[in-house]
Amino acid sequence: MATGRDTSRDGFGNKLQTFALTHFQWFWALIQSNDFFKRQANKLLINNVVYKVPTRPYAFSMMTLEPFIPGTEDERFQSIEGYIPGKGIPKKTDIAVAT
Repeated sequence: MATGRDTSRDGFGNKLQTFALTHFQWFWALIQSNDFFKRQANKLLINNVVYKVPTRPYAFSMMTLEPFIPGTEDERFQSIEGYIPGKGIPKKTDIAVAT
């Protein structure tokens, strides 16, 4: 019979988080009884899990044949540095690769 996954390499922070989330039923019941605290706790927990992995794309993920970022040619983007009217925002990754 399998005993579950190996937690020996989880690190102190992950072990502490797992312990806090799987114990203290009275505390979690109190949090869940109030809508404000429930939303804040869920937001904190979800963001904590999401931001454990890198969220930025690789520098080359926007590589296409066009020299400008697609969809940035209208005036909504004119306040962004580097905007060229009618063309859009140039891709810095293309410039860095070309040199």
